[in-house]
Amino acid sequence: YNGTAWVRQGIRTGTTTQMNATTGTFVGELYSNTTDNKLYRWTGSAWTSATAAVNAADIQGQLQAAQLAAIEAAKITGQLTASQLAAIEAS
Repeated sequence: YNGTAWVRQGIRTGTTTQMNATTGTFVGELYSNTTDNKLYRWTGSAWTSATAAVNAADIQGQLQAAQLAAIEAAKITGQLTASQLAAIEAS
């Protein structure tokens, strides 16, 4: 938005070093970081993550078997209860 109308802008791309060495040209500008493969937004004073954490309550639907199989074991924390295991076995 240039103060009068919405103007299409491209997404800048580069490494973390390149991103940190520059500032955005307008609030809301997007930057695709090739170091961590994440998207950032310029706030007017800093680059911040453009993808916020999602609350579990906002997630709908079910994970498919292929999605579960793709999860690395090291990323799974916590403990399944006996009833959760029984539900898995029943499906």
